[in-house]
Amino acid sequence: MSKFFANKKNFPGEILTPNLFSGVKGKDKGYVASPSKYKIDYVYVDTEEELEPFYLAGYGIRMSSSSYPIPVLTPHSKIKLAHGVTPSSIGVKKSSMLSVRVNMKRLIEESHLDKDTTAKSRREQALLRIHLCSGKKSAECTICGHEFPVDFLVAAHIKKRAKCTKAEKLDFDNVATLMCKSGCDDLFEKGYIYVSGGAIYKNATRDTTAILDKVISELAGNIVPNWSESKKYYGWQEKNIAK
Repeated sequence: MSKFFANKKNFPGEILTPNLFSGVKGKDKGYVASPSKYKIDYVYVDTEEELEPFYLAGYGIRMSSSSYPIPVLTPHSKIKLAHGVTPSSIGVKKSSMLSVRVNMKRLIEESHLDKDTTAKSRREQALLRIHLCSGKKSAECTICGHEFPVDFLVAAHIKKRAKCTKAEKLDFDNVATLMCKSGCDDLFEKGYIYVSGGAIYKNATRDTTAILDKVISELAGNIVPNWSESKKYYGWQEKNIAK
């Protein structure tokens, strides 16, 4: 029996449960959790157990029933827990986020992750973002300092993930940080800006335009809040990407 269910709107007694999608040609297969109705935000997992940390973080779940087999993304607020199941009994209390760490560790320790599906990479990104946001619905971008909804933030690896050792990938709190999709993530990842001594600098070796210079000038001089814990990763980015 599923731990999660919902009532079909306008059809009393009709029960929806998590839908296992077989995908097309092996792609996008599994159960789906998402913070929105848009497919770009869908996270695919293999088991109902793996839905738990996403449910704890407020994600919706794609659900269906035998009478209504077409799956629908059911909002978190409409999903109920089976009798006798509580948020603490399906993992841990939401505030501790331990289940997120456990699932991230399991993903990273799968030896084939780096050369496996986009779906698994997306799952790790989603779990890491939940972890860094501590389950909140909004959080601040490390670069610009502005607050954004969770789905407008990226769990950015300060040191490129592909260059990280296994131990560095498991250093969840320090190797990654939240950056916004309004430009900060791209500026950092592509080396237009870098962090040195805790402050943000423009990379003078990159060609820019007047408007891009204006955007960067508004960030230059900002102090990142995680410098002391993440300075070795910022140092890698400055040396290998931004210079």
